[in-house]
Amino acid sequence: MQGFWNRLKARWYRKGLDYSGFADAALSVILPRAGNAKTFLDVGAGCGSLSVPLAKAGKKVTALDPAVAMIEILKEDVEREGLGKRITPILSGWDAARVKQHDVVLCANVPELLKKPGGFLKEADAAAKKMVFIIVNADPKADKFYYRELYPLLFKKEFVKEG
Repeated sequence: MQGFWNRLKARWYRKGLDYSGFADAALSVILPRAGNAKTFLDVGAGCGSLSVPLAKAGKKVTALDPAVAMIEILKEDVEREGLGKRITPILSGWDAARVKQHDVVLCANVPELLKKPGGFLKEADAAAKKMVFIIVNADPKADKFYYRELYPLLFKKEFVKEG
């Protein structure tokens, strides 16, 4: 996936996330279930759509992503928001990463890791002291913000695609 994300694509993706409401909705489900968890490992963190709000909520986040453009945008946001003590961006894919255990491992919309889920899920479970959250796009060919199963949970209504 590293080759897919250039700076322009990453910026447009980031803008789309800003207007999607996804982060607020996802965290409204994650944070109550995470309880007193203090450390989060965000696998496939991208530009920080979940890492930044988690840090703003007082969590310590390690944001892992293999795409240079995504990590660059995340670092800019971390600096602008003054979150340097709360977010540690790491440029690495999951297979090459050497990270310590965190209370929570979070992986949102990284279908490559779930192609052979047994391996990743076992590794994520071992990296998590308390729990693992996996957010999966129901249809990888559909709009990135389309969630057949997650959308109703987050927004309490069925997703209806306009147009």
